[in-house]
Amino acid sequence: MLNKVRFIMISSLILMNLFLIIVSNTFATILYTYPQDTPPKYFMKWTEISGFCHDIIVELNKELKAQDIKIEYKSKVLKSTTELLNALKNGEIQIFVGYGHSVERTKDFNYVSIPLYASREMFMVETNLKDKILQKNIVKIGAVEGTIPAENVPQIAKKQEVIRYKTINDVYKALEKREIDLVFSVGLLIGDVINASKGKYTTLNLTTRKFYIILF
Repeated sequence: MLNKVRFIMISSLILMNLFLIIVSNTFATILYTYPQDTPPKYFMKWTEISGFCHDIIVELNKELKAQDIKIEYKSKVLKSTTELLNALKNGEIQIFVGYGHSVERTKDFNYVSIPLYASREMFMVETNLKDKILQKNIVKIGAVEGTIPAENVPQIAKKQEVIRYKTINDVYKALEKREIDLVFSVGLLIGDVINASKGKYTTLNLTTRKFYIILF
């Protein structure tokens, strides 16, 4: 999670990029967003939104206050990645904090040029099956539709099938039911589940690409 010092360092550059976004919205002082159904980035804590991307929005609003700009949730309903992208495209919301950078996505969206944080794409597997998974005739990999990892799943087995789900929680449930063999996602998300699993899940020892999370 970014600390306050880092927010102060990058706030001026973020403001310049935000102005480019605001131009297309007639200089609105409120930029609407939605929370993503992707813990620990966003999740509901009792009746309030929480998560480290929510914390980033809180800190950004402190810096944006002097410019009479505020980021607000249009609703507290957690949205899937596909729903968020569609909401951005049709102007339902104007900004989202916590989506991975992709050259392909720059055709549709204006990214703030400074990464908020970086992670690495990873495979998660049931620990007891770790050494057997890649020996299967067909390896089934679960990913979240609309995300950068889902569009760039590396070839790790002779035969593999990528199954895309609406949310990361749907992917986790599929792994638990053994409908899939692996989860492929951002390491920060997978690490949170592995730490809570008390040894039930682990990562495959494969080198994957670094993943930058940016504001747009």
